[in-house]
Amino acid sequence: MNSGASDVRTRGYTPDIGFVKPLVLGGILVLAGVVRVLGWSHWSLWLDEAMSLDYARRGLKGLFSALVFDGNHPPGHYLVVYAVRRFSESDIALRLPSVLFGVGTTMALFFRCGAWRKTYVSLGAAFAFAVSPLAVHYGQEVRPYAMALCFVAIADAARVTWRRSRSRLSLAVWVIASLIAAYTLYIAIVGLATMCAIEIAVAWRARREDPTHLRVALGVPLVVAGLYLPWLWVIRHGVSQPPGGAPRPSFEVIWGEFVGLAAGRDENLGRQWSALAIWALWIAGMIKANAEERSRLILDLAASTVGVLAALSIANHWWSLRYVLLGLLPLCRGLGEAFEYAAAQRVGIFRRAQVATLACTIMLVQGHALAENIESGRVDWRRAAAYLEYSGNHGRDGAIVAADGWAFFCLRAQTLRLENPKDVTLASSVGELQAKIASLRDGWIARAPHYKVSKDIDDVLRPTPPWAIVHEADDVHLYRFESGRVVPP
Repeated sequence: MNSGASDVRTRGYTPDIGFVKPLVLGGILVLAGVVRVLGWSHWSLWLDEAMSLDYARRGLKGLFSALVFDGNHPPGHYLVVYAVRRFSESDIALRLPSVLFGVGTTMALFFRCGAWRKTYVSLGAAFAFAVSPLAVHYGQEVRPYAMALCFVAIADAARVTWRRSRSRLSLAVWVIASLIAAYTLYIAIVGLATMCAIEIAVAWRARREDPTHLRVALGVPLVVAGLYLPWLWVIRHGVSQPPGGAPRPSFEVIWGEFVGLAAGRDENLGRQWSALAIWALWIAGMIKANAEERSRLILDLAASTVGVLAALSIANHWWSLRYVLLGLLPLCRGLGEAFEYAAAQRVGIFRRAQVATLACTIMLVQGHALAENIESGRVDWRRAAAYLEYSGNHGRDGAIVAADGWAFFCLRAQTLRLENPKDVTLASSVGELQAKIASLRDGWIARAPHYKVSKDIDDVLRPTPPWAIVHEADDVHLYRFESGRVVPP
């Protein structure tokens, strides 16, 4: 469903869907789940994931204190991690919510695009999201992005459903999903604001014929904003300065974001031909869409990509592809419209053949990035933890001191799960490091070279060769100290 006029005419309409179409939808949902669990055994929690787990281990009070101090994310996702870890801290348990959110987004896109009223658009959009490498990547990580994306999609689907049915349930889902999305990821507010702004514009044009539409379109964002104010009040003194280093805008830099959004999981310009194919299909779908949906596709995409990047530049905040993740929703909706375009043949067999060909084309285009996501490109801090456990079983045990935050969070996430759990402490200065070495007497020092620390720490460690360099774990260097001094292997 894409326009208010068609909503009224289709109320009460029950399409004949048969049994094949539900099977196709079920297959897409299974596909979305399967591609998000493939390759789990190849990597461990990385820095941001390990921080999520570490915060959740601190209890509710410690969790909220850390979030207020950091000011990086609202609490929604962390409360999910907090609840999950009370049952299990296994990688499977921790990653499963993100998988479910990915499948949920796939289903929400199906309903957002009209469900069985617009079968090809809805199934096409769901399929495009199911196999999107970027969506798959963040549907595997213990991070807030999959959750936020899911609830933005649910809110949009509920908005569309309410416009057609005017049911109180869909209105409640619209409000609740919007609130959860806002409490999960700050950038989700961009998608929610764009959604409401366009809805208000549509309702304003028909305010005399349908005053209820305008009241709801204005009321939903006001209610959500009112319920979100307590969190803004809580963090008013706790927001840290955003990381600096916004890139100098250029065509290549911006194009890298659009390449990653369409055909990858990072800003890899090596995938630009794949991205061009996806964007060409999106443009074809946008042209095929009706006027209102075309406007929504353009505005949603512009706000969630160029708008977000511009805001980050103004704040001198570094860019990352995950910050334009909301652009996947209008991208996949546009690809859904391309499936409708492919099904424009009058003869049924040719219609199905063209739709199947388009699905195979998208799968082929995305296949390389999906395969890479399964096989490589992730860290494995279990290797570092296993080395320390192996050494401990051979007489070289002791405390573990992390010389930087990266090694601290990642190694701590793994060592506390060992058969004989080991704690990891942090030495954030050279004085603290030397004091710990002197007081602990025997143990290990872990230093991840990608994390910036004071030059003095590296000056202390550099003269002595490390006992191990674990390349799978961010090239972490493991040093041994005995009797209060660093010793060579």
